[in-house]
Amino acid sequence: MLEEVSIAKVATYGDQPQRLDRLRQINFLFGTNGSGKTTISRVIADPNSHATCAVNWRGARPLETLVYN
Repeated sequence: MLEEVSIAKVATYGDQPQRLDRLRQINFLFGTNGSGKTTISRVIADPNSHATCAVNWRGARPLETLVYN
């Protein structure tokens, strides 16, 4: 299960990391256009492509990720 997502220096996110924590087994992200939802989903789907971002899994055991945009 995801424990935390940290995003910095990608799209509209600045130098200071923004963290999503207290995540649950199923999480819904919603917001206005341009608020960063797609960026979050891209980081979760492929964290290795975003050097300034991190996805932390419980027990350091990544699960299969399904991202729907």
